[in-house]
Amino acid sequence: MRLVLTLIFVIAVAGCANNGASRRYARDAHGPLFEALDRMPDGTQQDLNEKLGTFRIRSTYVGNGRLCRLVEIRLKDEFIGETFCKAKGGEWR
Repeated sequence: MRLVLTLIFVIAVAGCANNGASRRYARDAHGPLFEALDRMPDGTQQDLNEKLGTFRIRSTYVGNGRLCRLVEIRLKDEFIGETFCKAKGGEWR
């Protein structure tokens, strides 16, 4: 029984890890998102990409020497909440 539960847990964690890895955002591919992260206030909503969907900047906070922004991303068939953070002078990650 213990082995079965451990196996189920490992499979579930591996599935979550792989699910998140497919969501990668880069300035060259998602320019409007990164431009908004750099310059626009909370509440800004724009198209992420003509084919993909929209994003809305929900909130901004500062902590541990980083600036972070919570972004709601609505794609065709899913809703994603992503946090983008950067150190002063750095790039959003």
